[in-house]
Order: sequence, then C-alpha cells, then structure tokens
Amino acid sequence: MSANTNRVIWMSRRPHKGSPVEEVDELQLTVENGMLGDHYSGISRKRQVTLMQDDFLMQVSQRMGFKVDMTMTRRNILIQGINLTDLIGKRFRIGTAVLEGTGPCKPCKQMDKTIGPGGWKAMEGLAGITARVIEGGQVKPGDNLEPI
Repeated sequence: MSANTNRVIWMSRRPHKGSPVEEVDELQLTVENGMLGDHYSGISRKRQVTLMQDDFLMQVSQRMGFKVDMTMTRRNILIQGINLTDLIGKRFRIGTAVLEGTGPCKPCKQMDKTIGPGGWKAMEGLAGITARVIEGGQVKPGDNLEPI
C-alpha cells in the first residue's frame, strides 16, 4: 500500500472508565451505541469515535522530545494519509461503517498523566477529531478512509 492512501493503521478502545487503552484488531460501530465494547458506548452521540492522523502523532512526539505511543493519546483510530480536520461536518466511510466528523477532539488534562508533563499542551491543535456513526459496520487496520 502506498504511503498516500487514507488508511487505518491502529485502533483501540477502553472497556471501562479509567481503564488502560486496549489495542484491537476490529471495531464494531453502531448508530445507537457508537463503538461497542468502549466505555463511551451509548453515552455520547457526537463523540462516538475519536480519530487522529499519523503526522499529528509525529508532531506531538517532536513537541515532547520522545516517541509518543498512540495508547497515550487515548484516541480510537489512527489514520494515515489524510487531513482529518477537513472531514469536520462531512461524511466518510471507513471499512463498512459511515461516520460524520463532528468537531475537533480537544485534549484534556489527562494527557499530562498519560503522555507526561506538558502532554496536554503538546496535543493542543493536534488531537484529531470526533465523529458519530451514521451507518454501522466494522473497521479493521488497513481499511481505507473514503470521503463521501
């Protein structure tokens, strides 16, 4: 696959509030509940899934001065090859699911714990986007993200 393809390169969920992020090989998304098996499932309609682009992760690492592991960001999907900010207010397909970008995913003070002191500031402007599920489906690593 070319580095320019818009594809999923990593995914996670947190089964319980306060639990560590768990890397997964598949996500099940539903309109009603968002991401199944995640502690946010069924709670939020605008923030059912969080996405971050790989070059933002690299920039956060540069700001921190070390390689930041994706689990530290607490985001659900890492995407390669697309500017996610352009998808706010728009629909896109990932795997068999259709999502809609609902806004920027602002970092929280928790980043100072998961990434380290200054993590919140390092993520500012680089934390990705939130999305809601329009059509349920499966998402797997390697799936393409296609704007609709």
